[in-house]
Amino acid sequence: MSKRLMKIEVISLAYEYGIYKDGKLILCLKDKENAELIKDIIKVDAEYKRYQLKEIKRSKILDKLAYDTQYKCYRAKDCRETGLPMVDYGYSNYIEYADKWLSKTRCKKIKQEVKEGEEPVAFLRVMYGYVPLYLRDEGNKNE
Repeated sequence: MSKRLMKIEVISLAYEYGIYKDGKLILCLKDKENAELIKDIIKVDAEYKRYQLKEIKRSKILDKLAYDTQYKCYRAKDCRETGLPMVDYGYSNYIEYADKWLSKTRCKKIKQEVKEGEEPVAFLRVMYGYVPLYLRDEGNKNE
């Protein structure tokens, strides 16, 4: 039995991610990670094997929260239940910690990325919800 090479790819569409098989759109998804996972499953299935889930170290706190994939943030109600500080950007309670508590984006900017399983120390209010903040001692270097 000859194996036919199959080309599976994920392409970003306007507001979704399309999974293409041999150049034909077979599925549209809202979340890129879900699209990548399904692509991997299709590739493994084509080899007549069972897909094995990879064990990922996840944050215990963030796993309990409902994540809004459209706005990429967490809901206030869920953040309150964690007991972690919830701060508003620009207000006095955040300014004193702005160089220590950094968002995922700011951590990446100073080349101290958030590790898998790393727990947040607080939540910062953004337009549609809250984003986790992570402790970095050297927060204002390299900025």
